Amino acid sequence: MMGVASRHLTDAKAMNPYRAPTSPPADSFPSAKLGVKEILFSFRGRIPRRAYWYLLLSSAFVALVLFALLQPLLITAALRADMPTVHEPRITPLGMIVLPALLFLLTWINLALGVKRYHDHGKSGWWMMIGTIPIVGGIWMLVESGFLRGTVGPNAYGSDPT
Repeated sequence: MMGVASRHLTDAKAMNPYRAPTSPPADSFPSAKLGVKEILFSFRGRIPRRAYWYLLLSSAFVALVLFALLQPLLITAALRADMPTVHEPRITPLGMIVLPALLFLLTWINLALGVKRYHDHGKSGWWMMIGTIPIVGGIWMLVESGFLRGTVGPNAYGSDPT
């Protein structure tokens, strides 16, 4: 008899809607350690500020070096017919393929990094849209993504990356 009553009380405690919430175990979140491929190309997980700045600046530097090295193949200078001393830059057929692809790749990487920073703050990646607001949106994104610490401990997007 006593075993049935005590089991009934523990079942009632487990189903009590007024009980304080408990945090899920740390094992239920994906690991904060993401590979470079996951950081640059996926929209899942969280990254700390240091990784955000490092990868953002590194990707911009690599893009500039790549463009500088490929520039002779992508853009040519042609003489203008009406002004023979003026050279007019023209995009080559290879440039018409490579330049949009490079621009798409950089945009994708920047979006993935920004979404992960908003995830670190416990916000949806859709907060990246705030950058479309002239002046204020860019400042907001710079401050929140680049300078403010994310949420301490695990949140809905993963465990604390720091």
